Amino acid sequence: MILLFYGYLKGLDRHLSWNLLGNLKLEWNMPWFWIGDFNVVLSQEQKVGRDIVDLNQTRQFNSALVDCKLSDIGSVGYKMTWLIVCLHNFLQCHETS
Repeated sequence: MILLFYGYLKGLDRHLSWNLLGNLKLEWNMPWFWIGDFNVVLSQEQKVGRDIVDLNQTRQFNSALVDCKLSDIGSVGYKMTWLIVCLHNFLQCHETS
């Protein structure tokens, strides 16, 4: 099964994402593959930008992945889709006629 996932944006709500993962794991006994944005990083090294990594959020995310027997297989291409949108919007606003 392939599941698409978008995690809660607010840090205080992310435990709901991890609860959902755990509940689905209990109900689903077949192999699964998750694609999505969990809105949290696995480690400090993955963080780009000025915001500080919440180590508690990172720990909870890693724990949820272990509990659900999930692992990060990585990705190819732009790591931050919001960067592409920002660049595209900037270029559109500064086009010369």
